[in-house]
Amino acid sequence: MRTLSSCSFVSDRQGRNCDKSTDVSCFKILYLVLTATVLQFSPAYSQEINPSISNSKSSFEVALSGYVQLDAIIPFAVSPQKDHPDLTLRRARLALKTTFTEWLLLKSEINIDDAGNAQATSLYLEYAAADSYPRVRLGQFKTPNSLDYLTSSRHISTIERSQFTNIFEFDRRVGTAVFSDSESHTWNAGLFAGNIHTDPFSSGMAAATRLTYAPVSTASRVIHLGASARYRKNQRFCEADSLPFDQVETVTEGFGDSCNGMQKSDLFVGIENAILFSKFWVSGEIGVLAGLGTEQAAEERLHGGYIEAGYAFGGTKTYTDGAFGLPSIDRSLMRGGPGAYFFVLRYDNAEISHSGGSKETFTVGLDWWATRNLQMRMNLYRTLKKPDPALDTANTEEASTGLSLRLQAQF
Repeated sequence: MRTLSSCSFVSDRQGRNCDKSTDVSCFKILYLVLTATVLQFSPAYSQEINPSISNSKSSFEVALSGYVQLDAIIPFAVSPQKDHPDLTLRRARLALKTTFTEWLLLKSEINIDDAGNAQATSLYLEYAAADSYPRVRLGQFKTPNSLDYLTSSRHISTIERSQFTNIFEFDRRVGTAVFSDSESHTWNAGLFAGNIHTDPFSSGMAAATRLTYAPVSTASRVIHLGASARYRKNQRFCEADSLPFDQVETVTEGFGDSCNGMQKSDLFVGIENAILFSKFWVSGEIGVLAGLGTEQAAEERLHGGYIEAGYAFGGTKTYTDGAFGLPSIDRSLMRGGPGAYFFVLRYDNAEISHSGGSKETFTVGLDWWATRNLQMRMNLYRTLKKPDPALDTANTEEASTGLSLRLQAQF
């Protein structure tokens, strides 16, 4: 991962004092926090998210939105020792939503990395004949899998998504899908090629579907039940990636005999549940990725999942269209209030090797939504990498502990 400077927040158990390079990093974070706060209180930032430019004589409307996420990691204990970024531009997104008529819209979103490179993340047309009819989407967008994956990174409960969303390679793909939703249920299904940036029509195909049902769905109470599945063909099954809070990437052998092979297929099946009761919420998922096509692949499976529970002070977590949305705030700083605080506990476990290696993460998180546009997050994490017993007879574990921070501004 590219960093913005050469210094780092590294502290060991002996409690080393900050050196000059660390002081520079601390000043950099303080400067960015103050800048974001000043912008937050400017008139331009006091408006609602997604301001629109509309023509009163027609249904034509243009809505511009965007957000920036700056991350910092302070590792307390890391094994093995790894370099960590002191401050990283994690995401910078700019989205444009154009509504041509009541039944046709275009959405485009680009991501700008810390080197200034821009890439399209979402780019699609959506058609809806009427409110009671399904919507049809064509272009690049997320495959319909997983509550955690389909919830925007702005609104997930912890800084990092569950590990299985990375290991099972949920992604955006070029394709077409049908979406149907109501107050109590959502259903979508689609056929996809590859990602628009990786030769999409020569890098395999996928078919995915998701169904959710909310037997209770009110402003203060929600019960969410869901399941999804995805079939992929002609994929590389030689590696599985896990990127937990410590930003240490794990690459292990997975499906297939060769990393150069594009010959096999796999099937993901997952279930998801969530309950929101006033200020309290609990949610969890579990999924299985199984190889298909050969006798060896049929015996290879990866499992992953998480469970979390949280409580909100001064606000509530929200739910819409089968995913978590922008939290509500009782009284923001703009209105003379304290903002909203969200406390969460999460346990995450995923296999990173089909023969038994796994990584689990324990997280304690605290979010402060100062306003609808400005958020600060702190996650105390501990990750344990458990070795593949077939490859590590010593059965040694690797642990990482630290604090992950995020500043997020959006409009």
